[in-house]
Amino acid sequence: MKFRILLLCFSCFMCHAFSQDRQSSSQKEIKQVMKTFMNCIIHKDSNTFYSLFHDEPVVWAGVFRDATQANRLKRDSTKKDHFSGDYKSFYRSIADDASEEEKFYNIQICTDGNIASVTFDY
Repeated sequence: MKFRILLLCFSCFMCHAFSQDRQSSSQKEIKQVMKTFMNCIIHKDSNTFYSLFHDEPVVWAGVFRDATQANRLKRDSTKKDHFSGDYKSFYRSIADDASEEEKFYNIQICTDGNIASVTFDY
Protein backbone atom coordinates (compact mmCIF):
# COMPACT_ATOMS: atom_id res chain seq x y z
CA MET A 1 0.00 0.00 0.00
CA LYS A 2 2.81 2.43 0.88
CA PHE A 3 4.48 1.60 -2.42
CA ARG A 4 1.31 2.54 -4.34
CA ILE A 5 0.99 5.84 -2.52
CA LEU A 6 4.67 6.57 -3.12
CA LEU A 7 4.29 5.67 -6.80
CA LEU A 8 1.20 7.89 -7.11
CA CYS A 9 3.00 10.84 -5.47
CA PHE A 10 6.03 10.34 -7.69
CA SER A 11 3.81 10.19 -10.80
CA CYS A 12 2.07 13.42 -9.86
CA PHE A 13 5.42 15.09 -9.23
CA MET A 14 6.79 13.96 -12.60
CA CYS A 15 3.69 15.13 -14.50
CA HIS A 16 3.94 18.51 -12.81
CA ALA A 17 7.66 18.77 -13.59
CA PHE A 18 7.15 17.94 -17.27
CA SER A 19 4.25 20.39 -17.61
CA GLN A 20 6.45 23.13 -16.10
CA ASP A 21 9.15 22.42 -18.69
CA ARG A 22 6.59 22.64 -21.50
CA GLN A 23 5.12 25.84 -20.07
CA SER A 24 8.56 27.29 -19.51
CA SER A 25 9.46 26.51 -23.11
CA SER A 26 6.17 28.01 -24.32
CA GLN A 27 6.75 31.17 -22.31
CA LYS A 28 10.27 31.51 -23.72
CA GLU A 29 8.88 31.26 -27.26
CA ILE A 30 6.16 33.79 -26.48
CA LYS A 31 8.71 36.17 -24.95
CA GLN A 32 10.77 35.91 -28.15
CA VAL A 33 7.70 36.80 -30.25
CA MET A 34 7.01 39.73 -27.92
CA LYS A 35 10.62 40.90 -28.24
CA THR A 36 10.31 40.78 -32.04
CA PHE A 37 6.94 42.57 -31.82
CA MET A 38 8.40 45.36 -29.68
CA ASN A 39 11.50 45.74 -31.85
CA CYS A 40 9.33 46.03 -34.96
CA ILE A 41 7.42 48.89 -33.41
CA ILE A 42 10.53 50.64 -32.09
CA HIS A 43 12.42 50.27 -35.40
CA LYS A 44 9.33 50.77 -37.62
CA ASP A 45 9.79 47.37 -39.35
CA SER A 46 6.39 46.71 -40.94
CA ASN A 47 7.42 43.58 -42.89
CA THR A 48 8.56 41.69 -39.80
CA PHE A 49 5.63 43.04 -37.78
CA TYR A 50 3.10 41.76 -40.35
CA SER A 51 4.82 38.36 -40.46
CA LEU A 52 3.95 37.83 -36.78
CA PHE A 53 0.23 37.57 -37.54
CA HIS A 54 -2.08 35.06 -39.15
CA ASP A 55 -3.10 36.00 -42.71
CA GLU A 56 -6.80 35.75 -41.94
CA PRO A 57 -8.59 38.63 -40.19
CA VAL A 58 -7.37 39.23 -36.65
CA VAL A 59 -9.44 41.56 -34.48
CA TRP A 60 -7.35 44.21 -32.79
CA ALA A 61 -8.67 46.42 -29.97
CA GLY A 62 -7.16 48.79 -27.49
CA VAL A 63 -8.17 51.30 -24.85
CA PHE A 64 -6.11 54.31 -23.85
CA ARG A 65 -5.64 55.18 -20.18
CA ASP A 66 -6.94 58.57 -19.02
CA ALA A 67 -3.52 60.27 -18.90
CA THR A 68 -2.56 58.92 -22.32
CA GLN A 69 -5.89 59.99 -23.80
CA ALA A 70 -5.51 63.47 -22.32
CA ASN A 71 -2.13 63.82 -24.08
CA ARG A 72 -3.61 62.52 -27.34
CA LEU A 73 -6.48 65.02 -27.12
CA LYS A 74 -4.01 67.90 -26.73
CA ARG A 75 -2.66 67.06 -30.20
CA ASP A 76 -5.98 66.17 -31.79
CA SER A 77 -9.31 66.80 -30.06
CA THR A 78 -11.11 64.27 -32.26
CA LYS A 79 -9.17 61.24 -31.00
CA LYS A 80 -11.26 58.48 -29.42
CA ASP A 81 -10.25 56.73 -26.20
CA HIS A 82 -10.27 53.34 -27.93
CA PHE A 83 -9.57 51.76 -31.27
CA SER A 84 -10.39 48.60 -33.16
CA GLY A 85 -9.49 47.17 -36.52
CA ASP A 86 -6.71 44.88 -37.57
CA TYR A 87 -3.00 44.68 -36.90
CA LYS A 88 -2.13 46.50 -40.14
CA SER A 89 -4.23 49.55 -39.31
CA PHE A 90 -2.79 49.49 -35.77
CA TYR A 91 0.73 49.43 -37.15
CA ARG A 92 0.03 52.27 -39.59
CA SER A 93 -1.39 54.40 -36.77
CA ILE A 94 1.71 54.02 -34.63
CA ALA A 95 4.15 54.25 -37.54
CA ASP A 96 2.71 57.67 -38.35
CA ASP A 97 3.17 58.76 -34.73
CA ALA A 98 6.33 60.78 -34.23
CA SER A 99 7.12 59.40 -30.78
CA GLU A 100 10.78 58.62 -30.21
CA GLU A 101 10.43 55.24 -28.55
CA GLU A 102 7.71 52.90 -27.41
CA LYS A 103 8.12 51.48 -23.92
CA PHE A 104 6.55 48.17 -22.91
CA TYR A 105 5.86 47.14 -19.34
CA ASN A 106 3.54 45.07 -17.19
CA ILE A 107 3.77 42.16 -19.65
CA GLN A 108 1.60 39.25 -18.55
CA ILE A 109 1.68 35.88 -20.31
CA CYS A 110 -0.98 33.31 -19.56
CA THR A 111 -0.57 29.97 -21.31
CA ASP A 112 -1.39 26.32 -20.89
CA GLY A 113 1.19 25.27 -23.48
CA ASN A 114 -1.36 25.10 -26.30
CA ILE A 115 -2.81 28.59 -26.41
CA ALA A 116 -1.65 31.85 -24.87
CA SER A 117 -2.89 35.30 -24.02
CA VAL A 118 -0.48 38.21 -23.70
CA THR A 119 -1.40 41.60 -22.29
CA PHE A 120 0.86 44.60 -21.72
CA ASP A 121 0.97 48.34 -21.28
CA TYR A 122 3.00 50.57 -23.57
